[in-house]
Amino acid sequence: MFWISYVLLERIGSFFFMIAMGWLLVKSGRVRSEDSRILAEVSICLIIPCVIINSFQIELSDEVLHGFIFALGTAFLCHILLLILIVVGGRLFHLNRVERAIIMYPNAGNLVIPIVTALYGADMILYTSAFISMQTIFMFTHGNALLEGKRVTGWKKIFSNINIISTIVGILLFVTNIRLPSVVVVAMDSVGSMLAPLCMIVTGMLIAGVDLRHISNGMRILGVCVLRLLVCPLVAILVFGIFGLEHLVAGGHDLLMISFIAMMGPGAVTITQLAQIHNQDPHYASLLCFSSTAFCIITMPVMAAVFELLL
Repeated sequence: MFWISYVLLERIGSFFFMIAMGWLLVKSGRVRSEDSRILAEVSICLIIPCVIINSFQIELSDEVLHGFIFALGTAFLCHILLLILIVVGGRLFHLNRVERAIIMYPNAGNLVIPIVTALYGADMILYTSAFISMQTIFMFTHGNALLEGKRVTGWKKIFSNINIISTIVGILLFVTNIRLPSVVVVAMDSVGSMLAPLCMIVTGMLIAGVDLRHISNGMRILGVCVLRLLVCPLVAILVFGIFGLEHLVAGGHDLLMISFIAMMGPGAVTITQLAQIHNQDPHYASLLCFSSTAFCIITMPVMAAVFELLL
């Protein structure tokens, strides 16, 4: 658990420096907070698709396939649990759209991939991609409709979404064991490496334009962080234990831990970008994302210790 704490401290610390860079850009007058909308579009429409497709460029074997299917099923279960929690929590605490979206969608890419790489090695990123793929499907269907203010998103709009298309393409390449030319993989890998810095810079730019009145509502922000960082992971541990999921496949405990690391992360930066696109108070979304990222340096090691103790 101390190793997880160290990796978290190092990674989150670097994120705060990136956020500070975006904040300084706006405060120095070089750019406006609203200019981050263009960067958000670049991230969602170009960088995230490269990350998704590239993550599936791995050699296929029976063991890898079984592990991936298990990770995909676990990710689906996690998102169903999260969906139930935001429905119940939304009614109990009168959560708005942005708050429900932040609770529903953890930062499964920017933060989790570096942690999983440090703990288990680069070969295990595929199983993180299972969670990211499932999250992508939910985020750009349910999440997009939630922030757009609609009950559902039309099928045409779903399957024309670049991130959904990228997920389908990535999975097809994986199951057919088709490898893209190295020049394409290197290009996508280079573009994908911009994801974390760009997202954090966008967050910093948005925070620079935050209405200070939100800060007076600190208890509500804290409540959202408690739901995202403590309640959701504890419910997941309870369900994992009841169904004994770690015994279903070889290496199930580690695979389950990878999904759990994603599950207990802070709010996804992509929600800030979607909130910006749909004009759903992106500054408040950015503040929630920033706050949950700050608190997760304490909560993630604690939740990981609880996971190891109970499972």
